Amino acid sequence: MSVADVDKISRKITKNIAEKYGVILHTIGVYSVNTRDKKIHKNIKDIVFSHVGVLQMYGFYFDESAKSISFDIIIDFNSKNQEEIYKEIYDEVQNQYKDYHISITLDIDISD
Repeated sequence: MSVADVDKISRKITKNIAEKYGVILHTIGVYSVNTRDKKIHKNIKDIVFSHVGVLQMYGFYFDESAKSISFDIIIDFNSKNQEEIYKEIYDEVQNQYKDYHISITLDIDISD
């Protein structure tokens, strides 16, 4: 089994546990990155980084067969409206990829 296959299964398990029990798991399996479709990856990256305050985008995973796109973003801790920025990014990506389930994890900006 490839890392991408294991990652796909672990994402499914994580999603099922969250839906059934309301528990978010962050330590199941491996974390692969699927950027085989460079055009979609670049387009989404352009959308994400067009927003002031976005520091990082990572963990991009595109699954054509499941019609899903997922990735993580970090928004600057000092941004007063992180949730608003997150929602704008989500809405823009969902608008571009209407036939896909979009999952964006808003990670935290931790600084010393």
